[in-house]
Amino acid sequence: DLLMRNHKLKRLDLRDCLSLTQSILQVLTIQCVEVEHLQLGGCGWVMPEALEYHVTHHSRLQSAKEDPDFKLDPMFLLGEIGLRSKPTERKKSRYIGNDNLFHRITNPKEAKWIDRKFHRKMVIRRPGSILTLDVSRSHFLSDPILEIFFKTFNQIKHLNIANIPELTDSTMKCIAEHLVDLQYLDVSENPRISDRGVYTVARYCLALNKIKISGCLGVTQRLIR
Repeated sequence: DLLMRNHKLKRLDLRDCLSLTQSILQVLTIQCVEVEHLQLGGCGWVMPEALEYHVTHHSRLQSAKEDPDFKLDPMFLLGEIGLRSKPTERKKSRYIGNDNLFHRITNPKEAKWIDRKFHRKMVIRRPGSILTLDVSRSHFLSDPILEIFFKTFNQIKHLNIANIPELTDSTMKCIAEHLVDLQYLDVSENPRISDRGVYTVARYCLALNKIKISGCLGVTQRLIR
């Protein structure tokens, strides 16, 4: 309910909130498009599907901003990403065909009128760019979803991806390619990250002033020297 009423929310800190579920990210994606600081460290419920939905919805918001005729359908996106059943697969109500609303939405003219009325009432919001991201200790995440996320949200300055066992140097390469404004990076407790990955980030992220690599078994003293 808090997210539903705070459309201008810029910062959300849910670190170590284990009692929540990934549905909170769906609400955040739809209702709080201007969020810039997202801290979900220690929330074991952060799933790849939720982050992918956030990326896809952001991209569609950008398309809607550039094209006034572009139509957003958040429910269809949920189905495409796999967070809920697709519209064609949903169970039909036993009242279908027996009410006035059914006849209105199946009438082409009425459907267009409802659509125009809905979009006139839509609040125009400015899609925000993530500046701070903390998804540490999210063991369901891996290289592919983070690479997709960083390609879209490429203005991140503070990033914490510590203790995500599946992360490798592939994510580090993606960070070096896309997060050129990165200032702080925490990749500690990631045993599959090596000297090569850390060196690549340090070489190309010129704004970087702090990096935490404790517990990275693949990082040797050779890198430090």
